[in-house]
Amino acid sequence: MQNDLVRARDYLEKTHNCVVVEGILSPVADSFRKPDLLTAEHRLKMVELAVRNSTWLRADGWECSQSEWTRTLHVLNHFKKQLERKYGDGPSGIRLMFLCGGDVVEEIVRDFGLVVIARTNSDPMKTVYLIDVLRKHQKNIHVIEDETCPNDISSTRLRTAVRRRESIRYCTDDEVISYIEKNNLYSFSKTTVKCLRPPQPPKRNSSVAMQKIHHLTPSSPLDSSCKVMIIIF
Repeated sequence: MQNDLVRARDYLEKTHNCVVVEGILSPVADSFRKPDLLTAEHRLKMVELAVRNSTWLRADGWECSQSEWTRTLHVLNHFKKQLERKYGDGPSGIRLMFLCGGDVVEEIVRDFGLVVIARTNSDPMKTVYLIDVLRKHQKNIHVIEDETCPNDISSTRLRTAVRRRESIRYCTDDEVISYIEKNNLYSFSKTTVKCLRPPQPPKRNSSVAMQKIHHLTPSSPLDSSCKVMIIIF
């Protein structure tokens, strides 16, 4: 997930001349009741370990501390108010954007900008075209296809790899892996077999740009003076 946030920051700063001031990772509450969901205590700790050396990424425990599952829009509004108090609002203030994979595009684009990392077997641009509410606000949607270092690693795949006794080294932070081992999470075993996804070299086609950036409308640039905070769940 850190890689997705870095890619999104690079895109916003290079393409729209914005300053990304923060990136927040917010684990969901225990009441979400997803199969195999670890307790919020463990999930928050792993996120904190993963971003411990970052100067702009941080873990936030507000959402996972709630007694009930909190809708995404409510969480975004919580952070919006928090950041407006910190940075101020208005044209020269902060803008909140939600980062997600191509399979999680939702109607929240009406009030928040959306930076979408394209995933294998997903077509976010087609989704935008087919859903009226997304088409209506498509100027707020920016889709990134990363051809230099395509990233299909997901938390689901990592959990599956651990259960299968496969190594997840280089797929997440070493201290996170040590934490999983120490607390015997996801039925962790010290026996490792193979790497989940070995590093792949960049494509050699020099004519291919580092990233494909899809602007859904030609009139969707961000204000070049804006500050942006991106958030991921």
